[in-house]
Amino acid sequence: MKTHRHINLVVVAVLSATLCLAFHGCGLIYIEGVIGDYSKDKLLESPDFLWTRDSSLSCDIFYEADSWAARNIVGIRGNADSALVRILGLLHESSFSHRLNYFIVNNRMRMQSLINQQTNGKAFPRRLVICAVANDSVTGLGAHEMFHVVAMNVWGSTEEWVNEGMAVYSDNTWWMQELHPLANYLRQEHRLLSLDDLTQRFRHYDAMITYPETGSFLKYLYETFGQENVEILWKQGLTAFCRSVHKTRSTLEQEWLAAIGWFDTTNVHYRIPG
Repeated sequence: MKTHRHINLVVVAVLSATLCLAFHGCGLIYIEGVIGDYSKDKLLESPDFLWTRDSSLSCDIFYEADSWAARNIVGIRGNADSALVRILGLLHESSFSHRLNYFIVNNRMRMQSLINQQTNGKAFPRRLVICAVANDSVTGLGAHEMFHVVAMNVWGSTEEWVNEGMAVYSDNTWWMQELHPLANYLRQEHRLLSLDDLTQRFRHYDAMITYPETGSFLKYLYETFGQENVEILWKQGLTAFCRSVHKTRSTLEQEWLAAIGWFDTTNVHYRIPG
């Protein structure tokens, strides 16, 4: 397959529609810091791995023989290109002028061998590298990790809660649950954090709370106030966002809570941490 240096949004959308395989559970991805130094070359040289190479319009894809990825490579190609289409749409970008490098392993132990961390997914934006676990029970191949790579190359760095919230929103689910019904469920169970805690102490709380909550909050902000204001939030922070939309933090929080309160929680099935 030829190397494409520029991704045309319309072409990718057409191909993604025919190739895309639905990967549920993308929200299982958990990131412990998105900046790192694992380059494509460094991962390819890992002595514990013998990589098979494939490619899509947007990515070079590396996986091990006789693995889940090997058996599902057509769907993986389509899923990667479809994810990029959604991400570019969220960012209001027509193309991304870099190829991505996708390394897929069978389980968390193999991820430990690869990057010295047991995690379902990891993004290295500076290196254009994404690492993910994929098997019959975990499919860390949604838009989440790719969003970190693309957004941080297009928009630059931001606060962690914004970065993670938009990454969760790019998948539009968390643990196969829709974001607003899940956030409302957490509200009913009195487990939502205050906006101050969410934005200022993000890593002090369980990811099973912070990730869906910030995903729902960013979804609300994006769909209510638009991409241009979320870009202000990303680049300048919450104070600048509030100034741009003429809202106080407290008003934003209360209006978001009122909005999610309308969502039915009957079909939410979620493990709340103790």
